[in-house]
Amino acid sequence: MYQHSQQGIFIWLLVGLVLVALLIAVGVSMGQIKQAGIVHPSDQVILLRLLGVAFIMALVLSLFFRLTVEVDEHFVRAYFGIGIIGKRIPLSDIASIQPVTNPWWYGLGIHIIPGGWIWNISGTKAVELKLKSGRLFRLGTDEPEVLAEVIKGRIAA
Repeated sequence: MYQHSQQGIFIWLLVGLVLVALLIAVGVSMGQIKQAGIVHPSDQVILLRLLGVAFIMALVLSLFFRLTVEVDEHFVRAYFGIGIIGKRIPLSDIASIQPVTNPWWYGLGIHIIPGGWIWNISGTKAVELKLKSGRLFRLGTDEPEVLAEVIKGRIAA
């Protein structure tokens, strides 16, 4: 079985910076509340909002910190982060495979591209799976040639 994970450097940096900024804001707010000696309801609301945003950012990071691709005898599987968001493609549905370089404007994440979908976490390299239905599915990877050969080998077996 083939398995490879690619880390989402951009999301680590972006969410990490936002979390640090939020934690600093929470610390400053807590300091101001202690200094004033009186807790106003508006202070509590601000603190709760900051903590809520920090929680959401931590959740986003856990869902999208890496992209893992697995290939076994029957399927190509791809999932982000801890595995809640994933896709499974039967090898029997794949018509062709080729390494590709995505235009920069295809960006990162999960979204529609001309003819199909892209799942990408970092960089512009990917493997394009053309399905027998005519739809495309691009999987971002930092080793597109290896992944393409593994899938071709499994289909031929």
